[in-house]
Amino acid sequence: AGGSGIAEMKVYLNGIHVPGLLRLSTFATKAFSLCCSIPSGMVLGTAGPYVHLGAIVGGGLGSLGSNQFKFKLNKGHVDFQSKFAHRSFVTIGITAGIA
Repeated sequence: AGGSGIAEMKVYLNGIHVPGLLRLSTFATKAFSLCCSIPSGMVLGTAGPYVHLGAIVGGGLGSLGSNQFKFKLNKGHVDFQSKFAHRSFVTIGITAGIA
């Protein structure tokens, strides 16, 4: 969960797999640190963490499940499980994080 999140998302969208980038633990850590840093008055940019959080949500919606918790909601649909489709959902999450 280190870094802003924008550079990591650029790397992921270029096709390089980064372990632990779109995990639920990364989401919790990034959200908790964002919630603690903004009220403290620290001068930090919030766009990067929101991009990363949106990408994690988009990636979770794209796979409709979690590898960490070992459940899948789309057992009959194979089209969402391709790497291209997952990257497309991550892109949608990134744009939602920017908005």
